[in-house]
Amino acid sequence: MTGRPFGFAFLAPVSLAPVALALASLAACGHGARPPLPPLPVGAQVAPCPDSPNCVSTAVGPEDTEHHAAPLAFTGPLPAARDAMKALVLALPRTALVSETPTSLHFTFTSELMRFVDDVDLVFLESERVAGEGVEGGRIEYRSASRVGHGDMGVNRARMDDIAARWAASPSPR
Repeated sequence: MTGRPFGFAFLAPVSLAPVALALASLAACGHGARPPLPPLPVGAQVAPCPDSPNCVSTAVGPEDTEHHAAPLAFTGPLPAARDAMKALVLALPRTALVSETPTSLHFTFTSELMRFVDDVDLVFLESERVAGEGVEGGRIEYRSASRVGHGDMGVNRARMDDIAARWAASPSPR
């Protein structure tokens, strides 16, 4: 008899310290290992995606099917559209507004289990053609990207598809 209850003698040669260290390291990765990005200046564009598949952006062309996303449209005054989008996104779970300018919003989304942090930038651009005719409106460029890791199991694309669907279904001033 080994003196271990319930026959757990097979655990004697195994140390749990490396397992605990690996789990703690993995969990810490999602707690904002990379600092948040600074606010986008007025008139800025969103950044393209890196080569990793954990990002979607309107800044890449349609030939990049892995990362490309179509911009969203708005038909009212830019401040009203920005405020409507801000309310829409803040209603989503585990979301925080990090910074805002008159033409941009920067949010973080935190995953429920592992606490991974993703950054979402939204930039509101008035249409020159529309504004020149005295009609208000424009487009919303965006980027959603994971801070750490390589893949995201499609989370960033699904998030932005969900936001786009909610935006399309929302009443004016979208």
